[in-house]
Amino acid sequence: MHYSTIQSTARALSVVVVALLVVTAGLPALATATPAQADPARPLDDCGTIDEPGEYVLEGNVTATDGTCFELTTDGVTIDGDGHVVAGDGDGTAVSAAGIDDVAVRNVTLANWSTGVSFVGVADARVAETTVTDTSIVGVSLAAGENVTVSNATIEDGNLGVRIGGGTTGAAVVDTAFTDLLGVGVDLRGEGGQVVDSSFRSTGGDAVRVTGSDGAVVANNTVRNTIGGISVSDAAGVSVRANELRNVQGASIHVVGGDERLPAAPGVDTVAFGLSTPVDAFVGFAGGSAGDRLTVFPRYVPSAQSPPAPEPVRVVDNAIHDGNGNGIYVVNGSETTVAGNDLQNNRDGVRLSGGHNVTVVDNNATANRDDGVSIGATAAAVVRNNTLSGNADDGLYVLSEGAVVRDNVARANADDGVDVQNSTLVTLRGNRLLDNGDDGFFLRNVANSSLEMNTVTGNADEGIDLRGTANVTVANNSVCGNEHNDIVQREGASGTVLENNAC
Repeated sequence: MHYSTIQSTARALSVVVVALLVVTAGLPALATATPAQADPARPLDDCGTIDEPGEYVLEGNVTATDGTCFELTTDGVTIDGDGHVVAGDGDGTAVSAAGIDDVAVRNVTLANWSTGVSFVGVADARVAETTVTDTSIVGVSLAAGENVTVSNATIEDGNLGVRIGGGTTGAAVVDTAFTDLLGVGVDLRGEGGQVVDSSFRSTGGDAVRVTGSDGAVVANNTVRNTIGGISVSDAAGVSVRANELRNVQGASIHVVGGDERLPAAPGVDTVAFGLSTPVDAFVGFAGGSAGDRLTVFPRYVPSAQSPPAPEPVRVVDNAIHDGNGNGIYVVNGSETTVAGNDLQNNRDGVRLSGGHNVTVVDNNATANRDDGVSIGATAAAVVRNNTLSGNADDGLYVLSEGAVVRDNVARANADDGVDVQNSTLVTLRGNRLLDNGDDGFFLRNVANSSLEMNTVTGNADEGIDLRGTANVTVANNSVCGNEHNDIVQREGASGTVLENNAC
């Protein structure tokens, strides 16, 4: 049924009659004519194609048994459900539009469809105050459009919540509730999309998945009891901020960069540490012998031939509690910033793996089940001004080339305050390591590094424990009141410089 065709014919006849009356009444009647009124809303009582602009209001519930219920083929259409239900038979699409502008779906429940709303190549569109339930494919699907908003909606008891496909720009999901979904809450692949002020509960995949969506914003959302939390992959300039996540099964916030360990090339130098590739001896380590093994990692150095750095991903001011996996997990990140987050009772509070130039600053990592912060083979990481307390293993674990660790407090962790292993060119400065269950600082197979101006006291084993280190400077530290030795060099340590360490 084409609602607009029938109604426009009647309207045209009315216009003709009015025009004749004006002519017969003479010109004075024109001077007293009232301004034209907007077309009234038009009633809908069944499925059909809508091919004329205007507002259409459901008069009652609609049940469809085949294909698409409402197909919009012109600009400027609003469907107002007036609180009614459009029910399907488990197949087809409730509302679809392609290649048009300025359309809206509001105040309606779409139940038992394959897809609730499908917009392809649609601009300036809105889905608002709408409930989408029991969809077998996706609640709302947006593809190749721009400036489309899903707001004040509820998407529940279905498969995927909202899918924002590649080629879509400026899409936003605002103040929307996602509950009891088999898959992902929001799958965001379009440029510059936003997911804000929304809630996610009991999703079978990530709450929000951002893939290749440069400039995306995921902010002020709550996530509860989901399989995955917020994931970001192969995207630059993404902001993940002020979200609250609890009881996530996997990593609560998972950032994956696109740079694997790079081979040597212009702008990339290499260094060796760890235990992987056979060489004749440890480079820079004491006690190496033929057959020992090393891992080669990239050293990133400025070069005119190096590619420009991408816009950083920022993970800031999130509260992440009671996760089964890591609180924040950054894999192969480049220039990523992790700042101002509160991380409690997760696996690791923050974990870095691979990548380079990741900054971890001003975070609180407390009572996590493993390390407060763990750095695994991340080059030139910066860990600064964090509070790391009461974690079940180390406050901070470091395996890195060129890491800078400064101005942190590591207190009352069950193992070491700071544990650095198989690393080189590490700077440890201005940290406070207090009352930890094992050593304050524990360094094993660390070369060409410095440990200066730290406070190390009240730890249950050694204050500073050096094992198999080479060319490490330990100077101007306040070290006293530790259970065993304040500073100890084990067999294999060489080239150590000890200066002015006392309370």
